[in-house]
Amino acid sequence: MTYTQVLNETLSIYREEGEEAAYEFVSKEAQTLVGDYPQIDNFRYALAAATGKKEEAMALMREAIESKGYWYSHEYLEQDDDLDTLRGEPDFEKWLLLCQEREEEALSNAESKILLLGNEGEKKPLLLILHGNQENLEITKPYWEVAVDEGYLLALEQSSQIEFSHGYNWNDGAQGVAEVGTYYEALSKESLVGEEVWIGGFSAGCGVALRAMLDGAIPATHFVFMAPWLPELEEWKEELSVLEAAGVSGHILVGDRDRDCQEGAERFAEYLKVLGIPVTFEKIEGLDHDYPVDFHQRLKSWLA
Repeated sequence: MTYTQVLNETLSIYREEGEEAAYEFVSKEAQTLVGDYPQIDNFRYALAAATGKKEEAMALMREAIESKGYWYSHEYLEQDDDLDTLRGEPDFEKWLLLCQEREEEALSNAESKILLLGNEGEKKPLLLILHGNQENLEITKPYWEVAVDEGYLLALEQSSQIEFSHGYNWNDGAQGVAEVGTYYEALSKESLVGEEVWIGGFSAGCGVALRAMLDGAIPATHFVFMAPWLPELEEWKEELSVLEAAGVSGHILVGDRDRDCQEGAERFAEYLKVLGIPVTFEKIEGLDHDYPVDFHQRLKSWLA
């Protein structure tokens, strides 16, 4: 299973079967995941604590914070009810302070990043991609890198808004849009951007991408939105005609088990169709808040 699949299935099991089953599942799946995934460790120690496995929870937190060097939001650690059984333990209080120090340092040095793939120093069609909340470049890259094979310059953008170790969000949408504009201008000045400009992303990244198109931060005429999280869609509805005037077309995918994003994705697609904006929309059976297994093939056909 992928990292995202493990997260989604853990939450699903938690809702349907409770903490114990969720803990057993994520503990088993964590053994086969390769990479740095602080959120998985967070799930493990929080669920262990919630099920009364105090010693296991302490051992998992020690491994995550001391051995792996991760940090988690000080506010989250203080407020999460699942961790109540650990409060008062000297090591737990030590980890609280350690995470606070690391968080303050990370926030003071926060900066956005961009990873370019397929850069050969010449103009190419551009595909700029924004990750989902609590994600990063490494998590996002495997889903989109097929674009390089299609002759595109793939620009993977990472938000400057850090939430925990290796986890970034787009909570300040205006800041995210500004970062998109800054990177697009820089790539244009380096004469790397061809005539075709695409923008896309996953979940909350789609909201920033849409706002960037509406504000003119990037002159994209094509978009690919995977499981778009669009909480401000109704506020932006009257502005969608900007996309029609710009000749924008796009593709929207969402899972029929994606309880958070399905409704918004459907409404967004309907609004675009009413405006006469060319858009393909598909609700994928059995898919949660994730990419479909054939996403590579779909993306390749759209770009081609």
